[in-house]
Amino acid sequence: MSDIGDQAAAIKTIIEGLSNYGVAYDHQPAPRGNDFASFIDHFVVTISTKTQIRAWTVAYTGENREDRTVAIGATKVMRRINWLVRFFQSWDDTSEVDFRNLVELAINAIDSNRSLGGTALDHTPCTVTMPNQGQGVMLGDWGCHLGEIRFASLTEETLASS
Repeated sequence: MSDIGDQAAAIKTIIEGLSNYGVAYDHQPAPRGNDFASFIDHFVVTISTKTQIRAWTVAYTGENREDRTVAIGATKVMRRINWLVRFFQSWDDTSEVDFRNLVELAINAIDSNRSLGGTALDHTPCTVTMPNQGQGVMLGDWGCHLGEIRFASLTEETLASS
């Protein structure tokens, strides 16, 4: 697997360590064709007899690379790999508190696992945004909270150069 694949899997594993996290994906799922209903079903879980959307997705959003020549014929590349972890949770009259708590638990878990399970040298601290000024999004017939956690992992690799 690649650095990107290994890190995405490690981020998913960190999320799966949270209590009542729901479901987590190491990628950004997309609907197939016009079958949006079955796509939404991939985000639906039952927690404490309550059916709801509670889903995490991990998206690679690009990277920045910086060369560092170490010897003739070899170059080290420092990679800053950008990650976006999205959390969707369906609304109800008490969901805001659970949503905020899970986002905070996730950023603390990610920030305290600096090497992402040994797949990175380090990563930048998480930043959190609530798109649409926290008003959420619609996923099919479900109104959902949406939180976005961003950070960049740091890796280094040696490349042959000419």
